[in-house]
Amino acid sequence: GAGLEQLISEEVARADRLIADMLAFSRPLELKPSTAFINPLVEECLDGRALPAGVTLKKSLSKSKPQAVVDAAALVEALRRLLDNACDAMPQGGTLAVATGLEGKSAFIEVRDGGGGIKAADLPLIFEPFYTTKPRGLGLGLSFARKIAEAQGGRLEVKNSPSGALFTLFFPSLTPLSSKIN
Repeated sequence: GAGLEQLISEEVARADRLIADMLAFSRPLELKPSTAFINPLVEECLDGRALPAGVTLKKSLSKSKPQAVVDAAALVEALRRLLDNACDAMPQGGTLAVATGLEGKSAFIEVRDGGGGIKAADLPLIFEPFYTTKPRGLGLGLSFARKIAEAQGGRLEVKNSPSGALFTLFFPSLTPLSSKIN
């Protein structure tokens, strides 16, 4: 019946995504970096996104308008992986908090979930390709996000916060011109 057809088409779509992920992960990244404002890229990634039932979004985008030299499409892709991961961590719902800012010589994007955090035993392993704690995951989302960050001179860090996991993408920043005028 219709239910079986829908199930089959969902599974085919899932298999397609897994194959696309493996191909994307195994290819060298072809980055075209340029100067970009971080906030509009975060907005772009969040705007077109349907959040799971029970997940509410809390945005805190920095008024300092952080800039970085990045491949905008790759940054959005890395952020998308972190958002997917955060939503997966909250099957019962919760708050997805996204923030941007400047720290030292880096622009950053934080993604915090309310999923209860990452087990200590899993923390050193979560960026390893094909390591997953999800029954239906490939374990490439976080490693791909980290690969994107590192290919652009940035990094991806994780720690547990009181509410859940906190992932932070750092990219080399451009100090806004105004702050160079003494």
